[in-house]
Amino acid sequence: VGSAWRVNPIPACNCDKGFFCSVGGSAEAGEQAYWNGTNPTPKGFDCPTGTAFQPPFDYGYGQQLWNLGSGTEPPEAMNTWVIVDHLKVPLAKGEYVLRWRWDVEQNSQIWSHCADVTIV
Repeated sequence: VGSAWRVNPIPACNCDKGFFCSVGGSAEAGEQAYWNGTNPTPKGFDCPTGTAFQPPFDYGYGQQLWNLGSGTEPPEAMNTWVIVDHLKVPLAKGEYVLRWRWDVEQNSQIWSHCADVTIV
């Protein structure tokens, strides 16, 4: 019983699209950087105008799956991290509902899921 809210600790590059950001980027395509020169410069993928906030570790930023694929990335960039949530389930037997909601920071999407859980 209860809920929790957490912030995704992984920043993207500092534009709405999250990659291919530039000072003169297309605002319509989401590539226009929010500002230039004051953002953290991370170690990893090309993010010329920095990230939205300081990454928690090297290569710990961006839209990882889309950043891969050119074949030139170092091994430490290849699927080396995931975001995992843990939850506590009731000890009492019964029928429960699990609800999960993800408010996407990069665009106006909201993902909402529900599951029936039976503790026997």
